[in-house]
Amino acid sequence: MTQQELWAELHDFFETDDGSLPEFWINYSNPAALPAALSILALPPDTRSHHMLGPITWNGVQLPELGIFVADDQLAIDYRMGPEWNPANVHALLTLFAALQDLDPAATVTLEDYAAPSAETRFQQIWKDFLKERT
Repeated sequence: MTQQELWAELHDFFETDDGSLPEFWINYSNPAALPAALSILALPPDTRSHHMLGPITWNGVQLPELGIFVADDQLAIDYRMGPEWNPANVHALLTLFAALQDLDPAATVTLEDYAAPSAETRFQQIWKDFLKERT
């Protein structure tokens, strides 16, 4: 999936700042994956709270500032929507999510629980297609 194709599918999740801080969740079934995830994010392995990251560079692309809430089996990654998002950094963000998911074969990437079911269904299809094309 090219950056432009991904942007065409997901731009409404990112481009207009509506004042909210939407979240993506990475849910681990194996808590042992969490320290490795924190290492990727350059956070201490015993982190269990909210931290601001960024802007950070992933795969050579600068990502806007991200909020990371760390629980025992989950990373909740929040972001501010707005004009700083573009096809390149949305693609880079999803490659970061894929790297974090790869740490636990049973891990899932979802929208926050209070996202509209139709948005979650749409995201899951896009995510599945994104992962399929990277292999």
